[in-house]
Amino acid sequence: MNSINNYGFTDFFEAQTFQEGLVPARVTAVFKDFF
Repeated sequence: MNSINNYGFTDFFEAQTFQEGLVPARVTAVFKDFF
């Protein structure tokens, strides 16, 4: 299973995550109206 860290989510970005309850994610592909 791929980790978000494989797509560039580093400690730098984790330190900027201030709101609790949010789940970090990254869009890796776009297919018309789907992400």
